[in-house]
Amino acid sequence: MKKNISVLFIGTGRAARGLSSAFSAAGVKVLGLVSRRRRAVRGFRVYSARDVAKIVKRADIVVLAVPDGAIAKTSEGLARRCRDVTGKVFVHLSGARESGDLFALRDKGAHTAALHPFYSFASYSAFSDQRSACSGRREAGRFDSCLTPRASCLALRQIPFSVEGPPEAVAVVQRLLGPYGVRAAIIGPRDKTLYHAAAVFSSNFTVGLQTAAQAMLKEAGVGDVDARLMVSALLTSTALNVVARGPTDALTGPVVRRDLGTIGMHLSELARRAPHLVSAYATMTLVLARGQGPKKLGKQFVGGLHALIARYLGEGEGLHN
Repeated sequence: MKKNISVLFIGTGRAARGLSSAFSAAGVKVLGLVSRRRRAVRGFRVYSARDVAKIVKRADIVVLAVPDGAIAKTSEGLARRCRDVTGKVFVHLSGARESGDLFALRDKGAHTAALHPFYSFASYSAFSDQRSACSGRREAGRFDSCLTPRASCLALRQIPFSVEGPPEAVAVVQRLLGPYGVRAAIIGPRDKTLYHAAAVFSSNFTVGLQTAAQAMLKEAGVGDVDARLMVSALLTSTALNVVARGPTDALTGPVVRRDLGTIGMHLSELARRAPHLVSAYATMTLVLARGQGPKKLGKQFVGGLHALIARYLGEGEGLHN
C-alpha cells in the first residue's frame, strides 16, 4: 500500500530540481529545497539553512543533493542542528560515494543510504514519450525527435536508481519509494566505484564521443549546423536501437560487418589528421568486438583485427587479453 510521504531536498542543483519535479509528479509531497543562498526554484518553496531543523522534522526522507565532497560535512551539520533523527531516512545522491559518508546521522539513529539516479540531469528534464511520433527539423543545428527533453515528461518510473547502505536502511527506502515507481538496484559498497565508472562510460563518454565526431565532421568540411544535425540524428537513432534491442544487437558498422579494410582506413586517416583520437578509436573497436564475441565474428576476423590494432596500441593490447 502506498504511504503518503514527504521529502525534503538539501541543495538546489540540477539533480535536486529534476528529482523534486519527478517526486512531485508521482504524488510525493515535496516540502521544498534548502539552500544557503535561497536560490529560487520554480514551483517549490526554498528554505534557508537556518530553517533546516524545523523542516527536517516534517520530512520522512531527507535527500542530500550536494557535491560529493560536501556530503560528510552536510551530514555533520544536520546532525548538529537536528536533535532527534531516530528512524528518519537520509539519503545522498552520489554514485561514487558510499552511504558511510552519512555516518554522523547514522550514529544518531537515522536510516542512511546512497540513492543514486542513473540518469543525466543536464537540463533536469526527461525524454519525451517514445511512443509519440518522431519529427526532425533543422534549426541552428538542432534535431528534435522522440528524445527531445520535455520537463513535463519527467517521471520516477523512467529513472533507474541504485541504492547502497545497511540492509535495514535499504529496505526502508524501497518500502517507502517503491509504491511511487522507484526501482532501485542494490549495490554493495565495494562495487560503488566500478558502478560509477559504468555511469561515466554510459553518459560522460557518450558526450565525449559526440564532441570528437562533430569535430571530425567539421575537419572533413561539414558546416557547424550540419555537423550538429548529423551527430544528433545518429545519436538519437542509435540510442533508440540500444533501448529497443540491447547494445549487442543494436551495433552496426565495420565491426559487425567484419570489415577490416574500413577499420584500417579509419585508423590510417586518424593517424594522419587526428592522431589524438587513434587510441580511442582502437580501444573502442576492441570493446565493440569483445561485445560481439569471437564466435559471432569468426576466428579469421578476430585474428586480423588483433594484428591491426596491435600496430596502433602495441603488442600488449588486443582481443585475447
